[in-house]
Parts: sequence; structure tokens; C-alpha cells
Amino acid sequence: MISSPPQLLFILFASIVFMHFMTFGAKTFVIIPHLDSGAGYGQASFMSGTIVTLYEGTTQRIDLYRGVAAALLFVCSVMLYEWARRSVRGRGFSVGLSGRVPDSVFQGGPYAYVRHPFYLSYMLAFAGSALALPQIPMLVVCVANLALFTYMVISDERTIEGSPLASDYATYKQRVGRFFPRFLVGRPNASG
Repeated sequence: MISSPPQLLFILFASIVFMHFMTFGAKTFVIIPHLDSGAGYGQASFMSGTIVTLYEGTTQRIDLYRGVAAALLFVCSVMLYEWARRSVRGRGFSVGLSGRVPDSVFQGGPYAYVRHPFYLSYMLAFAGSALALPQIPMLVVCVANLALFTYMVISDERTIEGSPLASDYATYKQRVGRFFPRFLVGRPNASG
């Protein structure tokens, strides 16, 4: 077992980030028990991140530079998550895959820059774990969760695109990137 104090602090911090998502997500999103599969997938996702990070972090040495870069990803992840969470609190946001449509296309807070800041924050956390602990189990968990979140994004967008908000959402999509801000909107070859 690896037991250096900095490494133990890192894996504890990483694990707390995943638990933070799960705990505060339950307080932020509208969840209908037994109907919202997205909540279950989210819990399984964050538990997988916690368990594999704890296991790999106590059995593998973390390179200092990768650890520092990963810690920065975790900090950015939590900051983005909290910004998004505080921006949508009380607005009736549902968990992913719920099939429910919001009352309007929300464009405040980080939603002014990216369409899916919650999913992006989760992806940053998993990327941080994979960067710090690039062993097969962590890489598999990271890729599986990135695929899950991408699937959830596509499903959520299809739900909105098939709703009365379709026109507003189409306009929003042209202006705001899915995971990356569009700084070149209105210019030729703008991408996002």
C-alpha cells in the first residue's frame, strides 16, 4: 500500500468530489423515485469513481506532476459544478434521462458558455482520476463514464428538441457549445 500523506490527501479529495456530486445532486435536481433511471446511473457512476480511485490510489504511486494536474482538474470540476448548481437551484431541473422538459431554456450562469456544465464537471473529475491513476481499471471507468455522460447529453438534447422548446433550443445551440465555449460565434468556421 502507498501511504504518503500527500497521496492520501489526494485520494481522499478525489473521493469527496465524487461523493459531493452524488450528495448535492440529490438536493439540486428533481428526482422521482423509481422513475428516474438517470439518478441511478449517476449514483453508480460516482460510486465507481470513488471505489476505483480509492483502490488504485492506495495501491499505485501517483506521479507528482500528474497529481498536481489532476488536482487542478478536480478543483475546476467542483467550481463548475457549484456554479451550475447554484445557478439552477429552485428552477426544477430534472436528472438526466428523465424525459422531462424544463419550463424554458435556461441560459444563466455557466449555461451562457456551455450547454451541459454538470456533465462537463463530471467529465473533468473522471479525467482527473484517469490522469493521476492511469491504470487499466481507472481508464476503463473513465471511458465508460465519459460514454455514459455523452449518451445522457444526447438523450436530454433529443428530449428538448422534440418539445415546445425546440426553436429556442436550436437558437441556443447555435450560440453555445455542448462542452466547450464558442468564442468564434458568427465567424466563418466557428465550431464547438
